[in-house]
Amino acid sequence: MLAGRTTAGEIIAAVDEIKPNAFSTARKLAWLDELEGRIATDVMLMDVDCVPDLRLTESRTPIVQPPHDSIYRMWLTAKIDEANGDFDRYQNAQIAFDAAWRAFVRFFAERYDPAYGYMM
Repeated sequence: MLAGRTTAGEIIAAVDEIKPNAFSTARKLAWLDELEGRIATDVMLMDVDCVPDLRLTESRTPIVQPPHDSIYRMWLTAKIDEANGDFDRYQNAQIAFDAAWRAFVRFFAERYDPAYGYMM
């Protein structure tokens, strides 16, 4: 792990520590992959046919890093609550995720220059 960069496995371990659950690591990686796809196509505007293989493994570092990497933990928490049928907790987790998601999208949109493909 690079300093300050969190791997998918570390994200899963952090969520498991605060929200014990029976879901497999493979299931949680699949949920994280859903979010990676949304980030790549909906935020970074990558062409769906040209998106590189973003599938996460436990040792792979997700696209979004601090200070906005909390979206991954919030996403997993919401997915766990949804899959468990705990819709009151799911709704609360989803509200927290949505706020963090909007902050990340706003941060990215303010700094990304699509003409040059880099952060300003």
